[in-house]
Order: sequence, then C-alpha cells, then structure tokens
Amino acid sequence: IGAGHVAGGIFSAKAGRLRLERFGLESHSYESWREDRWRTAVASSLGALAARLKFRGPCTIVPPGHLILTKFARTPSVAAVRRERSIAFEASEHIPLPLEKVAWGHQIIGDDGLSLEIVLLAARVDVMQSLCDAVEIAGFRSEHVTAGSLALYEAFRYNYPGTHNSVIVANVGAKTTHLLFVAGDRFHIRTIDFGGDAVTRAVAEELQIDFLPAEALKIRLLGGDSDLALHSPSRTAVRRSTAAFGARLQFEIRRTAAHWCRQAGVPAAVDLYLTGGGSLIPGLADEIAERFALRVIRFDPLHQVDIGEQSRAALGNESECPPAELVGAAARLLLKSDAKMDLLPPAMKRAVAARKRRAPQLAAAMLVGLAFLPPIHYYQWQTAAAGAELVEVARRLEPIRMMEAQNEDRLRQIDEGKKRVIALTAAYEARGGWISFLAE
Repeated sequence: IGAGHVAGGIFSAKAGRLRLERFGLESHSYESWREDRWRTAVASSLGALAARLKFRGPCTIVPPGHLILTKFARTPSVAAVRRERSIAFEASEHIPLPLEKVAWGHQIIGDDGLSLEIVLLAARVDVMQSLCDAVEIAGFRSEHVTAGSLALYEAFRYNYPGTHNSVIVANVGAKTTHLLFVAGDRFHIRTIDFGGDAVTRAVAEELQIDFLPAEALKIRLLGGDSDLALHSPSRTAVRRSTAAFGARLQFEIRRTAAHWCRQAGVPAAVDLYLTGGGSLIPGLADEIAERFALRVIRFDPLHQVDIGEQSRAALGNESECPPAELVGAAARLLLKSDAKMDLLPPAMKRAVAARKRRAPQLAAAMLVGLAFLPPIHYYQWQTAAAGAELVEVARRLEPIRMMEAQNEDRLRQIDEGKKRVIALTAAYEARGGWISFLAE
C-alpha cells in the first residue's frame, strides 16, 4: 500500500523460485495532508482491485513507510532464553511510545558474540488497526504486516543473491524514501520522510495552485505529454522543483552512506540500485551516477521471478511494474530469516492464532470421530450376523414348536378325560352302586 496506489499479487513458490500468478495495481487521488481521506481512498482502491482480479482471502500487508518507525540498537549477546526480554527492554528504551500502544518487531543484523545489532520497527496500534479495517472492508483477511524497508531488503536478497560488493538501494516513493545499504550479510536501512510529493508541493507553492492540479501538471511535464512553452512558468517551476529534489536526495544518500560506513567499518558502495515511482524523474539516475562516481542500476523486482500467464497482460505497462516491497513480502516464503517482524495489532494477532489453531482442532475432532467408525462398523456387522442366525434358529425350531402345541392339546384332552372319569366314579359311589347309577 502506497500513498498514491495499492498493488496486489498472488505468488506461488516452486523449486526455490517465486512465480507471480496474478498482479494488479490501482491508483487513487489523495491529499497527503488528510489521512482520513487517504484511508478511504485505500479501501476504495483495494475494493476495485479485488473486484477486477478476484483477490480474496488471507494476505500480507506492506504499509507505506511514513507509518513505520525504524530504530537501530545494540544489546548484550545473551542466551536465547533471555534474548527476547533483552530486546524488549531495548525496544522500550528506543521507541518513544509505550509498547502496549505500538505493534513492533525486530530483526538481528549482526552478532559478534559480545553484542547484538538489531533493527526495531514499530507502528501505532490504532493506525495499523484502521489500515487493517480498510483492507478487510475490501474482502481481504489481514494475517501479517511487514515493514516496507525490510521487504525491500528481502526483495534485494532474493533477486540479487550473488552480490558481494557494498551497494545502495534507493526506493523513492511518494511520501517516503527507503535507503538500503548492503555489505555482505550486514545491512542498514533508513526511511526518510521525503519523496516525490516534495516536487508536487514545491510546484503547488510556486504556482499558487492546489496539490492535485500540481500533481497532474508534474506528471504531464515529466512524462513529456505537454505542449507548454519551454520557458513557461509551469515548466520552470517543475524543472526547479525536480532539481531541488535531486539535490536533496543525493545529500541524504551521501550523509547516510558516510555515517554507516564509518559506524560499521564497511567499504564504500560501488553500485546504486534505483526503484520506486519517484526515481523515474528524467535525468535523476545520470545525475547521481556522475555525482557519486558509481554505477546506477535500475532495480528489477522481477529479476528472479517467473511470470504466470494471467499476470503478463498486467505487466505490459511499465507503470504497473510490481513494487519491490510486494516481491519482498512474498520472498520471505523462501528466504531464511531470524526476523520477528509482524506489525499486526495484538488483538488481530490473537484472532489469527485462534484461526490457525481452529483448523488443527477441527482435524483432530474429525480424526477422533473417524477412530470410532471401525468399531461401530464391526459391532453393526456382528449385530446383523446375530440377527440372521436368530432368524435361522427360529425357522428350525418352528416344527418342534408345532409338535409341542399338538402335545399340549393331547395332554389337555387326557386331563379332561381324567376329570370325567373321576366325576363318574364319584357319582357311582354317591348312588350306591352300578344299578342305581345305570338307572339314572
């Protein structure tokens, strides 16, 4: 998510390489001094991107650099069980807000056995929450938030793995510029609250016009899509503003590079990689190369990325080249890192953890249920077999039962005959002999 655009991509990983399956970019108009309007524009652009390319589901967010605080610190190298507590103490000392009000993370840069060099990144919880809410309104589910500066480093590691010399990567955005210094396994990052918007603001101030018309004028003139006179006030204002922008960018690069080389004891850079929309100012790369006497290379975020069929059409336009941070966010799927970096608000982290636990719990419940199926089936089979055997036994006993019934009838007749004989005998005795009995 940038100040003036949102970009989304679906990546897959196979055989140690990333593949960009789908990609889209949506620009939006904004006023840099109205953050509430910017978040509304982000939600609208994300909704359009989701509808156009059918993006849905869990995602990783890379917020704009002006929302992230970056601090470097050193802490004693202690045992792993005590390391988290030591880093948390350094975070409380270097982050100018209570830790419960920020989402923060860290990455270890160097460990010489005596001390750890770490980078701390933090963002306000309420700001990240509002940004995640805007993302979820568009139909996405926020599961991870990483800093753009760190994503830029991961993108460089993935795309240029064989680089051993000291290099500088300058990612010039609309409101911020990420300066990345890499020397072997060590790196340094600095986020400057300064980007392409500085040109627009300078033009607007000089010509006494609003920000949005100044932005449109800047884009037309720098893109060569204007028939204004060569010495018109508008061209002069844009030319003067871009020159001031280039001078300030070179000053910040030189100052930061000198400080890092002196502190870290690393050699001076031999290459400078340029990326970001603000780096497309005509003549900027040549001016930097001449001023610093080093080779300036256009950073290619897709240098080691395979392109899927569905994303080729979207990449036909140079203005829709994926930002380096987008590739860096995906590269963490393949690159080994000891970063503990997730700027998701704590409440959302707990919700994500609960969702991730829910799937194993459901699977375990299903397995428990499936475990009862074999004995249930066995006992059902046993019951059916016993029922069949009972029917067969009953069939075989039927003749015997009929004979028993007949015998019972005969016995009853015999009993009745006995009773009649007894009755007759009693009558004979009562009448005094056979003659009286027969007479009656």
